[in-house]
Amino acid sequence: MSAVILDAFVGENTVTKAVESARAAEAVEFSCFRLADMDIRPCRSCGACGHQTPGRCAVDDAMPQIIRAIAISDMIIMLTPLRFGGYSSELKKAVDKFTLLGLPLYIVKDGHLLHPMRYGDKALLAVGLAEADLPGEADNFRALLAQNALNMQSSYHRAIVFRPSDSPAVIGKEISRVLKEVRQR
Repeated sequence: MSAVILDAFVGENTVTKAVESARAAEAVEFSCFRLADMDIRPCRSCGACGHQTPGRCAVDDAMPQIIRAIAISDMIIMLTPLRFGGYSSELKKAVDKFTLLGLPLYIVKDGHLLHPMRYGDKALLAVGLAEADLPGEADNFRALLAQNALNMQSSYHRAIVFRPSDSPAVIGKEISRVLKEVRQR
């Protein structure tokens, strides 16, 4: 099994450390992208990737490198500090460009108009670090990932929320559990 890690944290944190430990323990092949160190520009919603240059963004940035890694992976792992129940701005810029993973046509699935995925089914794991105790924040995070999974027609998705007080061992154990689940499906 192989996975792409999109790490939206800046600096050291318990989540990134725990994922690094879990990936070593589970012997999963990983490609890791530290988004804060990359030039990823916001999606302009220009539609060029769907019609003029299918699968290629008109904006020249670092996303092609990430898309190539996702194309050959089984899983996408997104690490992010929670921002009012959503992704950080660094991760959101990358997720907005997941449109590049879809074909420039539509299908109707369970009443939803969706793009068929260009590179097959990808398991999705979103790991959030909630620094504040906002009511509904974890539920919003789970709902956001569920909508991303629907758009990508992902057959497996999990959103996990941790607090800064959670130890890397606790976080790593949960990440390992999810990696085993994905491997067994």
